[in-house]
Amino acid sequence: MITNNPTGNKIALPTTINRIVSLVPSISELLYDLNCEDKIVGVTSLCLIPKYFQLEKEIIGSVQEISIKKIIDLKPDVVFASKDENSEEEIEELSKFVNVYITDVKDVSEAINMITNIGSFLNKRNDATKVVMKIDNQLEDLALITKDLQYRSAAYFIWNDPWVAAGKETFINSILKLIKVDNVFENLKERYPAVTAANIHIGNPDIIILPTEPHNFTDEDAIRIGQNTHDAATFFVDGRAFSWYGSRLIKSLDYLKLLAIKFKEMK
Repeated sequence: MITNNPTGNKIALPTTINRIVSLVPSISELLYDLNCEDKIVGVTSLCLIPKYFQLEKEIIGSVQEISIKKIIDLKPDVVFASKDENSEEEIEELSKFVNVYITDVKDVSEAINMITNIGSFLNKRNDATKVVMKIDNQLEDLALITKDLQYRSAAYFIWNDPWVAAGKETFINSILKLIKVDNVFENLKERYPAVTAANIHIGNPDIIILPTEPHNFTDEDAIRIGQNTHDAATFFVDGRAFSWYGSRLIKSLDYLKLLAIKFKEMK
């Protein structure tokens, strides 16, 4: 079976896939929700949902530091990786030995396509359809809640020291749009730009959004960033709701409804 990676590369997969390695926490959760847990033989140390994967599956390293030897020894039919999350050099090297399906998801529609495609070649079409239907229903509910929501500007940070933000053509940016938020760093060249105090001051966001991952921001971080704004409101958020693009979207959209209501209450 020949399938296209979202990155444009073709990979040859066996008709029946029995052994899977996941290098992406959100994909590991998706595979579980597609009832493929018995096919998963390896995950990263950050694939924590469900938690028992850490006990029952081979741990092949972290998201950014994998053991290529461990993965090869597991003899997977396919390895799931992410263009954004995994090391490009490591994935290129790994691709010399095994089939690597590299996800490149920049918005919700691409996330839905990815879920459908993975469900198709894993022979889990019905399970994938159920996940997609739930996401569609949640999107409809969120649209109703945000219908009269006032647009606000925001800066969404993903890293501290140096400050790194989510920019254009990122999944995070597409999620922000769902809750009527304009990203002040969308005009910068990089998808994940390093930003300075001057960038923050010029962007003049109404809201500073600080997630729990990949960096778990603190009150001290918020004070340092906030000093460069014109009295912006700060929201600490669950990073998974903005960056996990698998079946997590079902729960994330519920979370975003509550966040949208909080935005409505802002003066």
